[in-house]
Amino acid sequence: MAGFYVDRKLILNRKGQIVHRLRNNSGGTVNAGAPVIFDTTTTDAFTTTATQNDPKVAGICLQTVANQGTAEILWMGFTDLVKADG
Repeated sequence: MAGFYVDRKLILNRKGQIVHRLRNNSGGTVNAGAPVIFDTTTTDAFTTTATQNDPKVAGICLQTVANQGTAEILWMGFTDLVKADG
């Protein structure tokens, strides 16, 4: 991935977004725009939640990714992909 590493895990990409590169550990496909949370069973993965106001929010998944695939997770910046109910 092209970009500048802000620290060991955060990357400043060409769109001016700060993203994580994390593995999908949700058990299924996660669509672009889905809010995701940090997976508490490992340090390099995310999963999904249906819990309102979940404090483990990692960010917004920026691409559709199959289970165990790796995706960019928006941590800071702007996107028009956000999909949430409620």
